[in-house]
Amino acid sequence: MEQGVALLKKLLEGQGKELSFAVEQFPEHLRFGVPTISARILAESLRHRRAAIELSTHELIERIAAPDREQVFAVAQNILRVDQPQYEARLGRLMLEHTTREVAIANRRRRR
Repeated sequence: MEQGVALLKKLLEGQGKELSFAVEQFPEHLRFGVPTISARILAESLRHRRAAIELSTHELIERIAAPDREQVFAVAQNILRVDQPQYEARLGRLMLEHTTREVAIANRRRRR
């Protein structure tokens, strides 16, 4: 799929046209098995795909107009702090611990 999209992009560039962002990102959505940009951003750094999808469906993350890594991880860290019991029930204690640690690490990297 990635090669097909790359070839399509080259073909369109040769015609002076531009490939849409959604089409460019499609292979990444397939690779991570996630439905949204926010879920893909989370899935790139989280061990558990399910956690990425669960967090991405939170209304605060869904409200981010043009999601970028900084925003998504900052909001995710806040969500996990405030709604910890809810996510423990959804994900289980161990997955929640991994996810909370990985989100915190991603936020520290972001600040550097």
